[in-house]
Amino acid sequence: MAEKKYSVLRKCLLGFTALLILLFFLESVASIAYYQRNGGSRFALVGLYHNAMRNLHGLFNTQKGSRNQQLVRPDSTLAVSEQIKAETSACNKTVYDPWLQFRIADYTGKYVHVKGYNRLSIPWQAGSGAENKDTLTIFFLGGSTMFGYNVSDQETIPAQFATLYQQQYPTGRPVRVLNFGNPYYYSYQELMQFTQLLYRGSKPDMVVELDGLNDCLQIRSSLERIPMLTNLIQQVFIRGAAGGSLVDSNYLMYLPPPDMKTEVYGERIYRNLLENLRLTRDLAASHGIKPFFFIQPVPYYHYPNRSHDPICIQDERPQFNYIYPLLDKASQGSDDIQFLGNMLEQEKGLPFVDNYHYSPRMNKRIASAILEKIAPSMAAFHRDTTLKNKGL
Repeated sequence: MAEKKYSVLRKCLLGFTALLILLFFLESVASIAYYQRNGGSRFALVGLYHNAMRNLHGLFNTQKGSRNQQLVRPDSTLAVSEQIKAETSACNKTVYDPWLQFRIADYTGKYVHVKGYNRLSIPWQAGSGAENKDTLTIFFLGGSTMFGYNVSDQETIPAQFATLYQQQYPTGRPVRVLNFGNPYYYSYQELMQFTQLLYRGSKPDMVVELDGLNDCLQIRSSLERIPMLTNLIQQVFIRGAAGGSLVDSNYLMYLPPPDMKTEVYGERIYRNLLENLRLTRDLAASHGIKPFFFIQPVPYYHYPNRSHDPICIQDERPQFNYIYPLLDKASQGSDDIQFLGNMLEQEKGLPFVDNYHYSPRMNKRIASAILEKIAPSMAAFHRDTTLKNKGL
């Protein structure tokens, strides 16, 4: 009996039909085994694929993160570095906060401690002798780089600042540092945070802000002056509080407005940032507080060695090349704005511990630049007691 022959077209149709039957079978199994409990996509196979990719991505990031920790902390054991990373990851949870929308959750570990707005600094007091009426209280505000993501309490910028102050000014006036850095916060949200701290009775003598990364990276946040989780919160009101119906929409904050050129939205971000600093400056002045603003170094700007850096982010964000030169120019001649955006120009080491956040050594460099800028004002600072007489 002669073998039956099929045309190429018919073979393709039969193969396509067989593939559809197989996909239908797999979809049915996936729906029963997975989708009813975990489904977030229209098709169970799509959900399984995304879930598998997330798990693989998470495993890769975990392995890469452990390697990075050891690279930037060569004098520590691998166990210490991995615990610091694990504790930072564990504390990376937000809780609702009135007016500010969210803040980092309280956490107590061996190397990471958070309570309220404050990330513990070690040391948190420095200077000569015990705390007294001459003690200066300094608030440090910023995003996750000020908070100190993937570093220990004693490796953050505020802690490094206190350590350097103790070393360079052992007989200087006592200081207290409080680290109010919070992941995703940017200059406008820091203004709101500063306002809330003051209205709740927490008043420093000086306030230090480190800004630039989140203002330029979280484009929609900066343009609309809204917190990072706004889209997610809006879904709660629209769809109800059922977690399964919520969509991770944080990525929308990083997208530029459709059909808007970099120069257009970059100019608006730049002007909003300066306006936020001005409002913070005015609020501080009304309470007798001395403010200092620092524009931080970022991997996207003036970092010639970035392509050889095995840790930091490698993608391009054109808005930084537009906004940062404007901030550099605005800082020239300013008494309280200092541009640190050029700190990576000669950098050949490892300034980052992950995509964006600074290594312990880089935190120390930034803390040193901050101390150099504000040390003269710390020595000369005199509280204006007339403000109390005015009822402020």
